[in-house]
Amino acid sequence: MQQRFLLQLSQDNLQEDAKRLGVTALTLKHITIDVIAQIQKSPTPYLELTYRIELPTPLSKRLEWSDWQADKVGFSDFLWEKTCLECFIQQNHQSGYVEINAAPCGKFAVYNFLSYRTPSGLPPEPLFISNGNRAVINWQNLSQDDLSDNFRRQFAIDLKQLPNFQESLSNFGIAKLHPCVILNFGAAQLYFAPKHAIPADFHDASYWQDFKPKS
Repeated sequence: MQQRFLLQLSQDNLQEDAKRLGVTALTLKHITIDVIAQIQKSPTPYLELTYRIELPTPLSKRLEWSDWQADKVGFSDFLWEKTCLECFIQQNHQSGYVEINAAPCGKFAVYNFLSYRTPSGLPPEPLFISNGNRAVINWQNLSQDDLSDNFRRQFAIDLKQLPNFQESLSNFGIAKLHPCVILNFGAAQLYFAPKHAIPADFHDASYWQDFKPKS
């Protein structure tokens, strides 16, 4: 059961970002990002997310993409300040949502919001699970061959960590999904999502898509 999301570049500062990077706006529009969201049911239900990023030649060597480092795997705040893979998960009939941040090097964070950007403090409130520990993600398919592919990462989250998990519900209770990406080139940060608010705001749930994976 999977669903593909094609991410679009926010147009808020397109011309200014192109100028700062010394490329044309058309070059920026040729950045391709897709995310495959897939539910696996065994041995425990989990959501797997695969991010694939293709950059035009003028930008491929300039992306600040940290190499995988096994010793860096663990919870870390403020990952959105650099290149960051993100996903927002909203469950059925809930105003709250979960935000996942993941850095290419292996750092991650899983946050819990009760409603739009609430609590509002920074860093956000981590998602805690029943045993009192922070929720975690699990990195997938990090063989040596995968490590040479600098613009692909895959991770999964055990759905039983979600605040209102119910195994009996369709799609395990996930109603909306919003995968997004921040690419940092030093001179500019670019924001990608399936749809954008104006100005760009990943937290605006009115732009999130229904999660309807297909077999």
